[in-house]
Amino acid sequence: MELSVFLPVLLAAVIHATWNSWLKISGNRLIAMSYMGLGWFLFSVPWAYHLPMPTKESWIFIILSTLAHIIYSLYLVFAYKKVDLSVAYPLFRGSAPVLILVGAYVFLGESLTALEIFSILFVTLGILIIGYAPGLMMGKILFYGFAGGAMIAIYTILDGQGARLNLNSQSYASWLFMFTGLPLFFIGSITSRGKVFKIGLAESLKGVVSGILSCTAFCIIIWALSSTPMGLVAALRETSVLLVAFVSAYHLNEKVRWSGIVLVVFGLILMRL
Repeated sequence: MELSVFLPVLLAAVIHATWNSWLKISGNRLIAMSYMGLGWFLFSVPWAYHLPMPTKESWIFIILSTLAHIIYSLYLVFAYKKVDLSVAYPLFRGSAPVLILVGAYVFLGESLTALEIFSILFVTLGILIIGYAPGLMMGKILFYGFAGGAMIAIYTILDGQGARLNLNSQSYASWLFMFTGLPLFFIGSITSRGKVFKIGLAESLKGVVSGILSCTAFCIIIWALSSTPMGLVAALRETSVLLVAFVSAYHLNEKVRWSGIVLVVFGLILMRL
């Protein structure tokens, strides 16, 4: 992977970890996600106005990905009620790269070199080790984790192909998150029975700012997906679990598994060779 792509995606991974950690420690995650959706909308509208309209070939991907992002966002809120961050997040993100690798090959004919495939596998294995919890990773938790990974794989492949067909990745991303953000805010308003409008200004602004940051990260990822093999981009993005692991250890007193971190770093080194 070229350094000009590697570094921005690594930055996006850090941003992803930041907003996921904030969502986990938020008192009401549904309200937090609702204001993040509002942040997506506010961030996207000016860009959608100034950038070219999406091509007709990309609209079906925008529509399908909008649905996928809304479903995943609500699922994330639900899953974080059931599973600890140190377990849930690595399961979500760790299972996604391999699913994306297979999906991009089957549906798009996208192939990688042996070295690139091994880099993805090392990152994936490291992520799963980081999230391993003896006695916990069974039944429901495995279901939540791999279902989340499948959702990530679906919207990633949709976004990658949609951005490629649109030719302008930022135009695609701006319309996608404009369509995603406002419905997510309204869904949160309804399902929380109006509690969205009763929180303090500081908390609501924190949610909006987190939404703007996460939207920025998504825009970087979609830009990278438009020109780089999806499996590689996904694996690099999922290194966000490293930061989440350290956040969980510091704020939640959860154990850091260094063997997993070493494997992730080794996978990153292979990715840059």
